[in-house]
Amino acid sequence: MSATPTPNPLWHCPVHGQQTIPHGKRYYFDNRHRTPKHEVVIQISLRGSITFTHDHLQTIIPSNHLFMFVLGESTIYRKTHLAQAYENLWLNLSGAGILEHINLFRSRYNMMIDISSNNDLHDQMNHIRHLCGPTSPATATQISASIHHLIMSLFDFAEKQTTHQSPAQRAINMIISKPSYPWSIKQIADDVGCSREHFSRLFTETIGQPPAAYLNNIRITRAVQLLTETNLPIKHIAEQLGFPSPHTFARQIKSHTSLSPKHLRNKHQSS
Repeated sequence: MSATPTPNPLWHCPVHGQQTIPHGKRYYFDNRHRTPKHEVVIQISLRGSITFTHDHLQTIIPSNHLFMFVLGESTIYRKTHLAQAYENLWLNLSGAGILEHINLFRSRYNMMIDISSNNDLHDQMNHIRHLCGPTSPATATQISASIHHLIMSLFDFAEKQTTHQSPAQRAINMIISKPSYPWSIKQIADDVGCSREHFSRLFTETIGQPPAAYLNNIRITRAVQLLTETNLPIKHIAEQLGFPSPHTFARQIKSHTSLSPKHLRNKHQSS
């Protein structure tokens, strides 16, 4: 009976690449069904854009943006426009603790960052690809050290960006980091000292949809989850997610599911 292989605890890059998907060719990945689960992917959109979907919320990832996700999680991405060409560079990363680092990064900053002003991150990813090449003499510890340097550089760059961000950009990151919080768009704009119109315009340019629509979709998704998976009173769910009244909450749920909150819960419980 053969022994089960021991996972490599050092940070390593089992798969990497750079590719161009020509115009007219489909490019679509559903990460829920991809393996090995919990493997981290860091990818740069070099040319063209993709649409990244998480919990039914879509984010446009344009060129010169780096983003990250995890195999096995509930995310999907595809070319934004089938007629366009799309070019990317990616690293699949694994090893003890790397998933925790990526989850911390995404919770503290975002899953996407603009790297148009930082060629070093692109160069570091290409360097790792070179180290992992079939003819490379690099040792496992050298590869691990280079991946660690990349991740630390990401944290350092994101922290510096946050420090020098405009008030509107800081507000955007506040919403993205805690989308289920009962935010008030007007209050956020007032708190950071910019107009609601300026904030809404920048948010739409960055995320691909207005802040009110983005937050409403997040809240509806979370509300459906709470209605179908918990016994929390409907009134409490509406209050927890920032809906102004139970009536508004019921109207929004019915608009998205064709069922009232009570009927949605009863249908799930009886199934």
